[in-house]
Amino acid sequence: GRAYYCYATPEELDQMREEQKAKGLKPRYDGRWRPENCVGKPIPEGVKPVIRFRNPDEGSVTWDDAVYGPITVSNSELDDLIIMRNGIPTYNFAVVVDDWDMEVSHVIRGADHINNTPRQINIYRALGAEVPVFAHLPLINGQDGQKLSKRHGTVSVLEYERQGYLPEAIFNYLARLGWGHGNMEKFSREELAKVFELSDCYPCRCPYRLEETRMA
Repeated sequence: GRAYYCYATPEELDQMREEQKAKGLKPRYDGRWRPENCVGKPIPEGVKPVIRFRNPDEGSVTWDDAVYGPITVSNSELDDLIIMRNGIPTYNFAVVVDDWDMEVSHVIRGADHINNTPRQINIYRALGAEVPVFAHLPLINGQDGQKLSKRHGTVSVLEYERQGYLPEAIFNYLARLGWGHGNMEKFSREELAKVFELSDCYPCRCPYRLEETRMA
């Protein structure tokens, strides 16, 4: 099968990673509890196992991202992901099953999820499910070039309203971060719905400079 119980303890995994780092290797699960590696190995008492997904050892995962274009990741860069812990599905497994069940055709999310995509595609394929279209949008960055967060100051919509920002201006500004349509700079909601295409999005840094939309 493509899933198996893993009885490795946190201490064992920490030691494994330290040994790999000492050898100049990328820390990753070494497959010690794959069925072929634990024949005759006694199951340790008092250890609650997790369930891991057996990632393919060979080949690669390629998808045509609707924003970033073709992306290929070698399966040798991926390890056996934990898909169940304490009886609870983990994120990468749960989102695949949920999207499959909901018949989601397009997964549109931030570029910080690109690393999750090859793992999720392998799970889709193992389940015999159709792989959706993936589109990863560029992240919005603060003035320091880092991902926008609370440390960059006010991010509350109500606070923007109190400061005099028009809702239409904020909507238009956010819509144009990482996206464009010809030479048009201002869009109503109706116009945007008509002209928006994922193919017009582009991978780039999106600095957040909302001040230019502020009502004088």
